[in-house]
This record gives sequence, C-alpha cells and structure tokens, in this order.
Amino acid sequence: MNKYSSFSSIQDLVDLHDLNGPSKSIDQSDVWNALDSFLSKVKNKHAQKLKKGFVINLGIVVGKGVRTKNWINGKNPLRHYTEEYLNHCGYSWRSGRQGEGEEGIIVVEFGLG
Repeated sequence: MNKYSSFSSIQDLVDLHDLNGPSKSIDQSDVWNALDSFLSKVKNKHAQKLKKGFVINLGIVVGKGVRTKNWINGKNPLRHYTEEYLNHCGYSWRSGRQGEGEEGIIVVEFGLG
C-alpha cells in the first residue's frame, strides 16, 4: 500500500519515483508517456463516474527532489515535466497539502469536462 493512498481526497495514484529504475535519468517523453498511460487507465476505471460529470482527484507522486542533481527551472525533473504536461493538457492541479505529501505530490482534478 502506498503511503499516499490513505487520504480520502486522492482517489487514484501514480508514483513516478524511479520511473526508469533507481538512479536512471528521465526525460520529458518518459514522464508524458507514463502520465498518458495512467490517465488512460483512470478513464477506464472511473468511466461511470466521469460520464456522470464527477471529478476524480488523482495523486501524482513526483518527490521532493532530495536526490535530484539536475534541476530544471528550480524544480526536480519529475515535477517540472509533470507540471508541463498538466498545463499542456489544461488540467486543474495543485501541490499536495499537509498530510497529502506536500510538495512531493501533485493533486489533479480529473474530469471529462
């Protein structure tokens, strides 16, 4: 069980830590492909709720950047590429609040809109 899954506000979760394996580099396409895959699964899993107009809160674990060596615009690469993806797709998102993982997680309001 993931430590973030116990929070009722987050209904589904993906953890991007070690996306390509421990200490392996990642690039934009790695993150965007992982998020495309995750969101496709969420659409299928929550299809009935989404069709009825409900919004699903999703958690994307990007980490706090403790082990990051290559910062991008002051952010760890997972956060940078994830924020870039979410903005590109027009999703509403925010950093996690206290008890949700703070800056180590991004919470997305996901709906078919």
